[in-house]
Amino acid sequence: MASPVFRVALFATLLTAAFAAKFVEDASGFNYDRNGDDWEGLCQTGEEQSPININTADDVELDEPELKVDVDDVGEIEGMSIFSTGAALEVIWKKFSRKPSIKVAAKDGDIFTIFSKSGSKVMEGVEKLDAEPIQFHFHSPSENAINGRLAPLCVHIVCKISEGQSEICDKETCLVVLGVHFEYDDPTVDNKMITKLFKKLPTEVGKENGKKIKGKFDLNTLIPKNREHFTWKGSLTTPPCTEGVLWVMYSSPLLVSTAQVNAHQQAAAFSIGPDCEDVVDGVCDPPRQSGNHRPIQALNGRVIRKSET
Repeated sequence: MASPVFRVALFATLLTAAFAAKFVEDASGFNYDRNGDDWEGLCQTGEEQSPININTADDVELDEPELKVDVDDVGEIEGMSIFSTGAALEVIWKKFSRKPSIKVAAKDGDIFTIFSKSGSKVMEGVEKLDAEPIQFHFHSPSENAINGRLAPLCVHIVCKISEGQSEICDKETCLVVLGVHFEYDDPTVDNKMITKLFKKLPTEVGKENGKKIKGKFDLNTLIPKNREHFTWKGSLTTPPCTEGVLWVMYSSPLLVSTAQVNAHQQAAAFSIGPDCEDVVDGVCDPPRQSGNHRPIQALNGRVIRKSET
């Protein structure tokens, strides 16, 4: 008997509620059973899709310092909760206890002008726009690859360009995603920040079933001290695969334990949700796929820029 197709909740909180309607084209959900081959719309027809493989030997251009994404401070948050989307663990919060300082290069309000063929020559008139994190979530294994390698876990810190700085971004809601890989060193040693986030995990899908995380949390602990990064123009990695997303992928990883990776995979697979065929002993049965990553997409001639500091 063929396995049933499991429907999972769409990442509605990939954006804050005020912006979700601009990106959610189909609220019926999605799954990873066919590695995204059954996802529709831009997921099939888009030319600037994510994730990608970063081939550091052939595909990367060195960026001008004035064009790099300046991440001086990702901010400190409080009033947090972690919940299961049915495909991943996601963290949201009520407020910043310390405001972020993230600045993205733009020209005439367009953060993608610098990715034109003559991107390194568009220095005149370049401005910096403020961006602010709105949520972060995890994928296991990682989605983007560096030189063909996927990491055991990655975090995507989703940011948006703050309002009132760019007519283009006010209209389109420009997104900037900060991506960080987690690797094993001693696989038995936990990452202390992940321990705090994963201390009490949800067992049911939905924000309403999320678990509160006490105290404040410094988002800088999810970013490596070495700020060397790659940037490119991409898309959301889940339906509707909306394009026009600026990706910032750090070259240096953080560390994680196998137990923490397993905890994420189990939460993604077993959290009770409307897509479950049955619930046995308090878990979704049969479980969903524990891996929640989209396969690598074609680069299609896109420019990847590297900033060394």
